[in-house]
Amino acid sequence: GYCAKVLERTKPIIAETKPGAPKLSIKIDRAYFLNMLDAKTLDGLEEVVFALDKVKPDELDSVLANLAEKMGGRKKIRLSLPVIVRPAARHDYAPLAKELVRAGWCKWEIGNLGGFDVFHGMDVDLTADWSLYAFNHIAAGEWLKIGVGRVTFCPEDTEENQEQLAHLLGDKVTAVLYQEPVLARSAVCAMASINGSCLGMKECDYTELDLTSTKHEHLIAVNDKCTTVLLGDAMDRCHLLSHYHELGIRHFRADFLWRNYSPAAIKAIVDKMS
Repeated sequence: GYCAKVLERTKPIIAETKPGAPKLSIKIDRAYFLNMLDAKTLDGLEEVVFALDKVKPDELDSVLANLAEKMGGRKKIRLSLPVIVRPAARHDYAPLAKELVRAGWCKWEIGNLGGFDVFHGMDVDLTADWSLYAFNHIAAGEWLKIGVGRVTFCPEDTEENQEQLAHLLGDKVTAVLYQEPVLARSAVCAMASINGSCLGMKECDYTELDLTSTKHEHLIAVNDKCTTVLLGDAMDRCHLLSHYHELGIRHFRADFLWRNYSPAAIKAIVDKMS
């Protein structure tokens, strides 16, 4: 049946698992986060995944040039398209991506099915991230069949499930070891909802709010251009790196997104991975 055919397509993935040292990456949405890491640490990274969500159009060229300078060129930089694009988005991302590919930026990460259409027919190195997480071998097999070179484990998935998938996927998967997971996105401003009115962008200095859910869970509401990104508490699995590596996983990542992380916080997490 269908499932048997998909499973058959995953078999070559097992054979591609090769011995090797852990390869560490970070995912960021602010280029200056790289200033918080020394040259030796940056040189030891496999790649930096840079989310384009927060970059203003008139700053894009200088931001990308700064990234390339920090990482010794473009080969260790992967650009990431937004998962959700609203009408007020900073860029028209489809033509922007095509323009950047023509300019030599050929490593990309996508997080929705529309990303496959954006890069259809282009010679690019694609990976998949939220919301295209690999929760099972069938999903992973489909992403790989369509053209993704590497899939990503969900940090909120169980260790048991990831261990089973690790034997199948090996170096075709990235395990996220640190992340404050996105629980929800809303077009409504959290502060405006609390106050009952909006002060306007010029008067409002709200960046994030600590909230408690009805189930007594700690949440963080982050202001993103008057929309809300709701984050959960950090998922820290850095202590599992050696265990996952023994199972055949070679690629590991820490995510620093949405919040303005301190230099000490970023360095501490990257040091734990190292």
